[in-house]
Amino acid sequence: MGNNNLPRNRIEARHQQVVKLTRQGCSAAQIADRLNITRRTVVRIRKLHGIAQPPLHRYSAEEIAAIEQLLDDGCSLAEVARTIGRPAPYLWRRYAGRGWTPSQAGQFGNMLRKMGI
Repeated sequence: MGNNNLPRNRIEARHQQVVKLTRQGCSAAQIADRLNITRRTVVRIRKLHGIAQPPLHRYSAEEIAAIEQLLDDGCSLAEVARTIGRPAPYLWRRYAGRGWTPSQAGQFGNMLRKMGI
């Protein structure tokens, strides 16, 4: 999928679409699927334009309160993400160090397996 066959204006339009979709919070995989390009191409275009990842989602005051309460109650970040309907990677970046450690998650998984759940 080289750019050699595409006119310059189409290449620039593709770049702008990638930038726009990234700013809307789409993942590289989602953008690649929509634009019929590879994930690596999306990553390269993002790097060229100085944007490595989508921006962090803005959370409402109610969402922040719910997140904090769930984390205080001992929920994992993955469970919090499912509960509030937000992508887990955004929570991991925003609430780094909160929630379960990988060791704790493994212990919980082992306990569930022993219980047959």
